Amino acid sequence: MLYASRPDTIWSAGARINWRGHSIRLGDGTIDGDAGCESAAPRDVDFIVGCGLMVKRAVLENVGLLDERYFLYFEETDLCARARKAGYRVVYQPGARLWHKVSQSTGEDSLLTLYYMRRNALLYLERHGERPFRGRLTALYDALHLAAIWTVQGKKDRRNVLLRALRDYFFGRFGRAENLG
Repeated sequence: MLYASRPDTIWSAGARINWRGHSIRLGDGTIDGDAGCESAAPRDVDFIVGCGLMVKRAVLENVGLLDERYFLYFEETDLCARARKAGYRVVYQPGARLWHKVSQSTGEDSLLTLYYMRRNALLYLERHGERPFRGRLTALYDALHLAAIWTVQGKKDRRNVLLRALRDYFFGRFGRAENLG
């Protein structure tokens, strides 16, 4: 996946996710030809970002569709994790190309992105984390630390959305969130 605004620059060449629920887009910022992507062999990855995900019908019939609890962000990560657990491979195909208009749905670094990424990372870790309790505890600590920093910096809107994401996770409120500001 290449940036639509920079058509020769990679946005994602597959992705990995760590035990703390942080996703890492592989190849981000690399010039397409410089990474050897055209000649690289297909490789297994943890997940493919949803805008470039192609899935066989048989896989969906076996593992199910996107989980609507996520609503936005992590739904494809969850689907790929379920597919891997069922014995399927998740493979980055270096010859494929698409140009992605990043953050057009939510806005870059928006409150919506903050909310769904934090809430849904916790749900993902609960379902698929290598160390689910430790990962969620670390993610919670990181979020509370960030909330404290934003309080001191006067970024109350960001702090409040972050705290709402945590509250909604712990109270099992998933799907589309209303009134996020």
